[in-house]
Amino acid sequence: MTTGSEGVGADLAPENIGRATTGSATTAPATTAPATTAFTCPNCRWTGLFDSRFTAWCESCGYNADPAARQSPDKPRTARRKERERARAERLYESLRDARDLRPTSAVRFAVIAVAALIHLLTLTVLAASVWLIATWPHLWSAWVGGLLGIAVAIEVRPRLWRVVRPPKDAGRLTRESAPALFALVDRCADAIGAPRVERIGFDGRFNASTSTRGWRRQVRIAIGVPLWRSLTGPQRVALLGHELGHQVNSDVLHGVWAWSGRDSLSRWMRVLDPRQSAYDRFASRRLNYSSRSGAAGLAALLAPFLMVVMFGPLFLIALGCHRVLLRLDLLSGQRAEYLADEMSARLASSAAAIGVMERLALGDSVQHFLRQAKHSPPYGDPFQALAEYLDSVPEHERRRRLLLQELHNTRVDRTHPANYLRRNLLAARPARYASVTVEDAEWAVIDRELLREYFRVARKDLGIKPAPKRPAGQAAGTGAAADSGQAAAGADKTSS
Repeated sequence: MTTGSEGVGADLAPENIGRATTGSATTAPATTAPATTAFTCPNCRWTGLFDSRFTAWCESCGYNADPAARQSPDKPRTARRKERERARAERLYESLRDARDLRPTSAVRFAVIAVAALIHLLTLTVLAASVWLIATWPHLWSAWVGGLLGIAVAIEVRPRLWRVVRPPKDAGRLTRESAPALFALVDRCADAIGAPRVERIGFDGRFNASTSTRGWRRQVRIAIGVPLWRSLTGPQRVALLGHELGHQVNSDVLHGVWAWSGRDSLSRWMRVLDPRQSAYDRFASRRLNYSSRSGAAGLAALLAPFLMVVMFGPLFLIALGCHRVLLRLDLLSGQRAEYLADEMSARLASSAAAIGVMERLALGDSVQHFLRQAKHSPPYGDPFQALAEYLDSVPEHERRRRLLLQELHNTRVDRTHPANYLRRNLLAARPARYASVTVEDAEWAVIDRELLREYFRVARKDLGIKPAPKRPAGQAAGTGAAADSGQAAAGADKTSS
């Protein structure tokens, strides 16, 4: 398994990555066999043959690897923050390459609990002090004003626990009665890695998957994107299930109710205490200055920003410090949890299958292009089968380019996730795992028949694709709307990916 930079030349120059060549945005004609074009790098004279549907680039120096590179760089402060986060993520990756256990340490867990407790204690203190103020001086109108203001703030910043414990509206369309073969497979996977049983499984139109624990009984739910599910092989599907179930094995405190409520309350505290004026505040101040250019009202408008900083600035700095601490703990514990879920995925379906899922996710832009084109020229029959065939036709030089761009851009799901290339490299660097759960083709056929109604529901309602019911007489497979949509998506890759 080669990384994003290995196998594409040892002397890739970053200044060459974003240089675009003229004529690279042309779309190949809709034919069953994509044409190939010769490409010669103007920098190092490297030559190669490329599928005409995709971007031609130099695999020696990286010329034109990213034709859609941003013209304006990040602001210096943003660039420094990203570099620090990348350096911390790479140090964590190096520390985990030979680690025996990828679980977050107990110290991190206790730190998260302590910070969340401090945030909730602050909310309770404000509420108690406000009630005490009213009860002690009930005859003073100032006590009532301060007490009611404190109670209103405490109500505003309270944690919304109902969002965690309530069942979601889309609680999952499939149950054990409606999809027994699928749940039997998920139960086998859960038992193999010691994960809790899944109660609901939902399918949607994302090229991704997720897991959650909802309701008073903390039921485990998995949501799977049909475009991703249908584009994976059998072992890769098992690896995807293993990753989502691995999050339940982690028992990561950052995903728990206590820590989530602390982060939610802290974000509300920061909005309440932020002394900086919003756009509406600046507009109101300008209107007030215009209507009363002199007198007490004008003086109050001028002094209001200064008084806000004096009154709320220290408290805002405390909340900001707690936010920075929680963010750092997110990077320590959240990224280790993702690595552990990847390890569970490899343990369940093999390291090769887990790496295959990561490499398939690198083609997300091509999936979006294909699905957009399919809305206007829907393929005949199963649109997700046409999508899988299109992704299988992506040549190796384009796959290497996508992996290279992921490393250059530090592509990741969010700030709590490690970069995709680090996850892929760690799976390749750690000892190889072999599948503990295998599924025969006949079992996959039964599962797909169970899910057939869900597949077409997602295609029609979530993605807006209305597949043609049957192929016109005399038209061969691989031509017509299905091929046109695949070719159009491929041509769009060259300009937007």
